Amino acid sequence: MPAVVRPRYAEESGTLADLAAHLLAERIAKYPAIVARAKMTQAEADTAIRAMRGVADLWRAIVDHAPAPTGCPCCGGASPREQRDTIATAAARTAQIAAAAPGDKDKADYAAATAALLWHAEHRLAAHLHCRGTHAQAA
Repeated sequence: MPAVVRPRYAEESGTLADLAAHLLAERIAKYPAIVARAKMTQAEADTAIRAMRGVADLWRAIVDHAPAPTGCPCCGGASPREQRDTIATAAARTAQIAAAAPGDKDKADYAAATAALLWHAEHRLAAHLHCRGTHAQAA
């Protein structure tokens, strides 16, 4: 079995919590204008903000050693899949920005930290799906 390669920043919970909070604030600030220009629907913006809020809340809970927030969309949370999908969008965009500025260490670090968030989200989703499958088989 090949060794799991952890991305840079994977162990830096505080950095990832700060990044998730920043990504949430960015969406809250910018999405109204994007909706106004008809580049995104209000429903898409609301879903993306709710999902990123779930990511930010999860990472804040990790840093604070607090219980994880609800992942139930009907209760205002965001499912692991929604969280992974919104981080995947952010990771693709930050990677694109970093690639366009090859000498900019800050942009490269930002993209690397976002990739670490995505790595964690993908592993969390895989564990969630495995757990659900195991419980379904037991029933």
